[in-house]
Amino acid sequence: MGDDSIVISASNHCDDYCTFDLTVSTSWVRQSISFLGYTDTFEDFGKSLMNFPNNTAHEVWFQEGKDEGYGPWYLSVKAYCYNDQGHTALHIIIDNQEPLPKKCRVEFSILAEAASINNLGCSLFNWEIKQQQTIEWKAQTS
Repeated sequence: MGDDSIVISASNHCDDYCTFDLTVSTSWVRQSISFLGYTDTFEDFGKSLMNFPNNTAHEVWFQEGKDEGYGPWYLSVKAYCYNDQGHTALHIIIDNQEPLPKKCRVEFSILAEAASINNLGCSLFNWEIKQQQTIEWKAQTS
């Protein structure tokens, strides 16, 4: 912990469309994915994260692509509580959707306090891509 972060950059803006480069890093893994999306792609997810968690069963999801073995890629970020005390984490899945031997699927969680996840949500919800091309979030834990 302490090295856990998410960096999202937006480039090649064309009207309300851009390329996102997302990199998730921990002390033991670093994985990146690029995908096309609208400039407000993360807005709803960010808004939901700002109010997370409502209770210990509350989950908030962001998904791009389909986790069905086809398509160019799959990305899933899920905020969840991992115990009854309300401790929180982000579960990450990044899959290139390639067949073997090029298959690469990475799945792991980043522990983070709810307030830290709320801060990520605030950054995503308020992201003005034309003024700020990159968001960098570092997980905070006690």
